[in-house]
Amino acid sequence: MQMEKISWRQKSRVVSLGEGDPNTKFCHRIANLEKKFNLMSAVMIEENCYETIENMKSSIHDFYKELFYETEPQWPKVDGLSLPSLPTSAREVLEMQFDEEKVSSI
Repeated sequence: MQMEKISWRQKSRVVSLGEGDPNTKFCHRIANLEKKFNLMSAVMIEENCYETIENMKSSIHDFYKELFYETEPQWPKVDGLSLPSLPTSAREVLEMQFDEEKVSSI
């Protein structure tokens, strides 16, 4: 019985969409109400409240810029390490152009 009720409700919605909804004023009110709740009127960042759109944009940008900015690089340091260099013949092999026949034969 429950499945039949759901089926009839879905069919009625399809018919009302096809014929046009006579409650367009109602639908517009609902859409505008949902739009109102999706609007950001202010942003609070570190106890500072920003209410204008430009201030909100710049404060959000600055917040994330500071959040992802690295004050020190996190890369390993290679100072003082003796790294061997490749001989010229090995470098030439690595820098050779790809040959389609060689690649397909592998």
